[in-house]
This record gives sequence, C-alpha cells and structure tokens, in this order.
Amino acid sequence: MKDLTARCLAWRGLLERGRVAWNVEFAMLERAGIVRREKNSAVLVEEEELQRLLATPEFSDALAKLDSAESLAAAMGLGLRITDRAADCLRLLMALEKTEQAVGLVWRQQLSAELFGNSKHIGSVSILSRIYEDWLALKPSRGELRLKAFSPLTHTAGGPDLSEVTKYQGQAVLMSSHAGPQQYDLSCLCFIMTCENLSPFLELTLPAGLLVYTGGYASRGVAAWLRSAPASCRWVHFGDFDPDGLTIFDRLSVASERDGEFFPNQETLELLQADLPAWQGARAFREGSLRGDQAKVLARWGGRHKLQAEQEQVLYQLRKRVMPLDGVLF
Repeated sequence: MKDLTARCLAWRGLLERGRVAWNVEFAMLERAGIVRREKNSAVLVEEEELQRLLATPEFSDALAKLDSAESLAAAMGLGLRITDRAADCLRLLMALEKTEQAVGLVWRQQLSAELFGNSKHIGSVSILSRIYEDWLALKPSRGELRLKAFSPLTHTAGGPDLSEVTKYQGQAVLMSSHAGPQQYDLSCLCFIMTCENLSPFLELTLPAGLLVYTGGYASRGVAAWLRSAPASCRWVHFGDFDPDGLTIFDRLSVASERDGEFFPNQETLELLQADLPAWQGARAFREGSLRGDQAKVLARWGGRHKLQAEQEQVLYQLRKRVMPLDGVLF
C-alpha cells in the first residue's frame, strides 16, 4: 500500500491555510475540482470535500500515526519533522523510547530485523536513519538530570543538599546512578517548575521549590520526580507555546500521573499577544493529538489566534513590562 504521509501533510496543510505552494500531491484534487491551481500555488475550492476525504479511515489512520510519531519525537527531544513513512517512524520511536541497553551498529541491525523483518531497513530509509542517529547522539544526556533547588533538598544517605549545590555551582547535574528521587527527601517540597529550554533554565531563579530542565531524553526521569513529590506540591511546566511544547507537557502529565499548569497560560498570552510575532511554523496546533483538557484548550486558543511563542520571547516581553516570572506565578 502506498505510504500516505506526504499526501496527508500536503492535504492537511492546504486545509489549514487555504492556499499553499503547489505540490504534486494536489494533482488528483485538481482533477476532482477540489483544488484550483494558480501559477505556483494551490487554492482550496471545496473545503468540505477535502475534510471528508481526510476523515475516511485510510487517511484518518495515517494522520493518527503521523501525529503520534511527531508527538513522541518531540517528547524524546528529537528536533525533526516526520515527512515520510509515519507508521515505520512511530514503530521505531516507540522501540527506542523503551530501550535501556547499550547500543551500536549491530544492535541497530538487530532492531531493524525485529521491527521490519529486514536488518538493513533502518539504515537504508533516510527518515528512519536520521531518527536513529539523532536518538544515538542524545545518548550521553539520557541519564542526566539538571535541576536547581531553591528549597532544602537533602540526600537521604547523607549526600549533599541540592540547594547547597545550586547555591555554589549554579545548578546540580545528576547522572543516572544519583538521579533517582527516592535518594532525596521531597516531603517538604511545595513547588516544582519544569522548563523545556536550556537557556531559560539557566537564567531563571525561583523564590522557593525546584526547577528541572526537561530537554533531551529526560522525560521519564523528570516524570519520576513529579510522581515522588507530595500530592500538595504545585507543578508548573514552562514551555514553548507551540505544538511540541504542549505535547511535552501533555506526555509529562500522563507519565507522572499528575495534574499541572502550562505556562504561558491563556491570560499571559492574551496580555502579550500584540507584541508576540505571528506564527510562521510548519506545524499547526492539533487538539486531537493531545489528551489533557488544559492542553486541548490552549491548542484550540493558539490555533484560533494563529499564535505560537518561544519561552525566550515570553520572558523578554514580561521583562519589558517589568513583570518578573515569579511575580506572575506566585
């Protein structure tokens, strides 16, 4: 069966924008009168008919696999778009997310044979090879946890208090053998902020609590800390307001079995909206790919207002208004 990933991307992009650059995938829509070609552009003529086509089981299944693959890649810290073979990409990403073993070329071939019945399939398909290589490049940081403690966080076996490490080193970088939350006393922790990007993580200070960097492949480790915190502990996730940022928050919520708050919230976005740049990204918000109600509401708002914003842009606009982050959150 023909892989539908490229067609799904092209057709959905046209449905979202109404007019896009011409693509060979639009030829059959042009013949059906759904699309009109104007020089080098495709113009959508029959929106309802295109919606009906994309809702058929064949396309809806392909779109669901595409959204799942893109969401998982984002949560794993892989900065790539899924543009081909979404089903194969999703299968590979799910396998890589679960593995804990040492890997190499031989293991890649073994994995390829197990997943696809061909030991050379991952290496011979461009998008699969890139996923594997990008995942492998993150290997040194997968067992690493970066955090800043602004409240006492003592080691249960007499190791250093993480607030003291933060005071003298600026941050604490814990490797896998020392990164388990069970090794620290979290009983008095009242606030945790997870932070998507490294630059804001390094810049921010909090009046109290714990700041945790979620970049790279740290989602499982971060989720463990969130699960171990007291039920009364407030959790805020500070991320990019874009499809990937909401996905990371959504997956952390599910993995940690914890309700949190996404920041920037709608109130802050409405305050800053006039000074945030118009969305120019390749991906649109897709409410259907998210599970949490809060993430769905924000995705719906962002899509309606054609607005996306990076953490750094939000911080810059808050500083211009002399509104420190802790003043907005606390």
